[in-house]
Amino acid sequence: MTLSATIGALALARALAGDVASLEEPIGWHGWGVGIEVPRIGVMTGVGPRAALGWGYSLGAGLSWRPLPAWQLHLRTVGGQSYGGTARVRYLDAGREVGEDVTADWLSLDVQGGFTYNWRRAGRGWVPFVGIEAGWGYGGFDYHLPSDVARKLEPPSGSQPTQELCTVLRCTTAANTAVGGFLLAGARLGVRLLLTHWLSAELEIQAAATRIDAAPVAATTAARAAHSVAQTLMLVRPTFTLWVGL
Repeated sequence: MTLSATIGALALARALAGDVASLEEPIGWHGWGVGIEVPRIGVMTGVGPRAALGWGYSLGAGLSWRPLPAWQLHLRTVGGQSYGGTARVRYLDAGREVGEDVTADWLSLDVQGGFTYNWRRAGRGWVPFVGIEAGWGYGGFDYHLPSDVARKLEPPSGSQPTQELCTVLRCTTAANTAVGGFLLAGARLGVRLLLTHWLSAELEIQAAATRIDAAPVAATTAARAAHSVAQTLMLVRPTFTLWVGL
């Protein structure tokens, strides 16, 4: 977005907001301070010591409550998938464990809760905010094994175990997935444009750390003991959402 477009958007938001002094009380259609965040749409990327997640989408929704004008509690669910990344896979080869970095997609679905502090000011149509959150997720890597590695890890004929992995948009039965549950915690910061007393637009960036455990790679022979690598990932998700107050 160009500077002139950004200035124009802010000016429009201020014009629509009008006198926002009254917004020092919990806002919403009925003034309850309760709202829904939908859609939460953005991009996702991340990095770890043995992985680079590439780029992809994130999509979710949330509920929030503002018990005080400056504080907001929220509960959200977010899913997504990144493409074109790399991740390490380890397996037995001639009796010793070896590792290779191969192409892999990251898929995940998580639920997070937290709180946000809003720097509110009477008469201003925009509000900077910062928050922290934590939650639980399920996901992992979908490996795209090169042909030589795939031949080594191929299970016996007629045995093709698979795992189903779901995101917000779809469920997929991927062949060589290594998935599991994980905890995550992070921080978010952004700005909220107050459009009316019951509607605002939010642009934020979230960074969350998660520790994933080693998990077996599906659709591989047990004799090779193929598995992902335990590591700490940093997930980054710039997001746009609309807040609709009830």
